[in-house]
Amino acid sequence: MSSRVNLLPREAEDRERARRARFLLVLAGIAFLVVLGLLYALQVARLNAARGELEAAEAERDELQAEVTELSAYAELDQRRTQTIELLTAVMAPETSLGGILQDVAAVMPTDSALTSLTVTIPQEALEQGPFDFGGPSFGTLAAAGETLRGHAPGVERLLLEFDKIAAFFNVFVTGSEIDEEGITVFTVESDLGPEIFTGRYVEGLPEELR
Repeated sequence: MSSRVNLLPREAEDRERARRARFLLVLAGIAFLVVLGLLYALQVARLNAARGELEAAEAERDELQAEVTELSAYAELDQRRTQTIELLTAVMAPETSLGGILQDVAAVMPTDSALTSLTVTIPQEALEQGPFDFGGPSFGTLAAAGETLRGHAPGVERLLLEFDKIAAFFNVFVTGSEIDEEGITVFTVESDLGPEIFTGRYVEGLPEELR
């Protein structure tokens, strides 16, 4: 059986214990500083990355702003173009075709009759009534004078029936009919004009070839 006997003085043991404690405290301080340095370096790296992203975003913003400034003149030009198209569309929307009316009349004109005059009247206020609904009110009148070899009936009567087939004509009626000394029936007729007299070419805006 053996026993340990501490031969060192009590003061020496206390000093050794204090020295070890100071050593451990120094190591802990160094470890704390290392960790603190790593955290600082990480934050600096993040800050630099964020600063780089900010600079890139600002550069992109400046570039886009320069493009917007450059394109603003084209935007103004496009706006003026749009306004011009809208104005032309509004002005040209009530376009009528006298040639179309004459063509319709020629298509239904009986071979035994002939027109000596034809007058189409479209008041300005009628052109400003749009939009033009088919089957709506009269937009003008047509007055025609002519001759037929078939008398009041079937000559003039047949002419009325044929005129009534024209889509733009309604309320077709005779205003006068008489037979001259040569046996020729001279007549005058009138008709209201519906919205079919308008070409409708510009209802949906100008065609591309006119833009």
